[in-house]
Amino acid sequence: MTYHSDYKNLLFSKDEIFSLLSKAGFPLSDTNFFSADQSQAPYKPVQQWMRLYAAKGALRIHEAAWILANEEPIDHYPNTNILGKENLIKNIWFFVDLVEAGEVECLNTSSHIDDEPQTWLIDHKSILRWGQKTRYEWPLAELMQNSSEPSSLSISSKPNSEIDIETSIPEMDILRKKVDELEEEIAQLRSKIEEIGQFRPLHPEYLLGAAIATQRKYWASWDGARAGGTKSIAIKDYIRSTFLGQDGKNLSTAEVNAIEKVACPFRRGNS
Repeated sequence: MTYHSDYKNLLFSKDEIFSLLSKAGFPLSDTNFFSADQSQAPYKPVQQWMRLYAAKGALRIHEAAWILANEEPIDHYPNTNILGKENLIKNIWFFVDLVEAGEVECLNTSSHIDDEPQTWLIDHKSILRWGQKTRYEWPLAELMQNSSEPSSLSISSKPNSEIDIETSIPEMDILRKKVDELEEEIAQLRSKIEEIGQFRPLHPEYLLGAAIATQRKYWASWDGARAGGTKSIAIKDYIRSTFLGQDGKNLSTAEVNAIEKVACPFRRGNS
């Protein structure tokens, strides 16, 4: 039989098991084995949610807050301004203080963010140890007392951004290889940038930029033929009305002529 990892430590009363087997018609010859020890306190019914949470190896911080108040936890992190639940919200900040003081321990998970308590997972057994040390009654202590399996996740004494990624992420080798590939790609791109920079023309940028923009506008689809296309006069009018000179002033006639000449992919007859 297989068990859900969170519930493998569930505990059942012998009286409960005996009652269930008897009702199902199983012949039970040794009833003394199933009967409760007379020296033990009478059996007290336990709510099902308490059994489930007692079997959990880790708790969200709001779950711990609700359990501390002997209430079944809600299924989401609450709004801290929720009306009528002020005592539960106080319990949340109580656990935040315990974590930050190192009194209870957080599990190292990939979703853990130091300043966002809603992302924390508190090691359940560390809460039990804290209760035993401080004589603070943890509502699930009795259900947990026979649980001896260690938590499957690594533990940090307090929220800490310095998580050992190599041990907490199984895919570390894949990630490291990807990082190496990206670093190599970055190095290649930097080399290309430096190479391009060596061929950067010394022309004034405002003239060269205007020439490139003009060529894209009028000659982007040029097929190599000299015939056709927009006349030189119209192109110069566009340049004169679109671009400004180095000092923000209108381009001179010489500058307009220079831009048009550079932009034109072939030499005009009168050039």
